[in-house]
Parts: sequence; structure tokens; C-alpha cells
Amino acid sequence: MTRITGDAKLMAHNIEQHEAFLPGLAALKTYVTACLDPAEPETFSGKKYQEIVQAFAPILSEHLADEIKTLRALDACGADAAKLKAEFLIFDAKMREGEKVRTPGPP
Repeated sequence: MTRITGDAKLMAHNIEQHEAFLPGLAALKTYVTACLDPAEPETFSGKKYQEIVQAFAPILSEHLADEIKTLRALDACGADAAKLKAEFLIFDAKMREGEKVRTPGPP
């Protein structure tokens, strides 16, 4: 985004929020994977599933609401929609190549 908008700070808050909820997504993935393990499946517990999701739900909800503000800021700074779409399609293709849930830390 910085390359397109010239604003290095535009996505900073969103990135911080990603790092805050990624451990919760990783925990959810670990739990679901364990439940689906054909060799030694963990017994699924709706209560445990809810506890895992509820642990990161507040920051995820805040993040999703804040992303709308970021998208509006992109429009306000005059970001080129075609360039943004092209970058998104590249990013989306990379995400679809491998894991969609990554562990926290540097990209």
C-alpha cells in the first residue's frame, strides 16, 4: 500500500491488529486440525471452540470495523483503484498458494 499511496503510516494500525489476532487464529487452526486428525482425533467441543474464538473476537471485530476507515482513507488520499486492485490480486494469489493462517511475526 505504501508503494501505491506514498503513506507509510496508512496500514500501520491494521498491521498491528493483524499481529494481535493472529495467535488466536493459529490456536483455532491448531484445535480444528487436531479434531480432524484421522490418526488421533481430538473430540470436538463446542465450548472449547467458542472459548478460542471469543479470545480473539474483540480485536478481530475492532479490526474489521477499522479496515472500513482504512479503505475510506485510501479513497481520500486519491489512491489509484486500478493499481490497488492489481496489488490485491497478486496478494490474493500468493495467499491461495499456501497457508492462509500464518504464525505471528515478521512476514
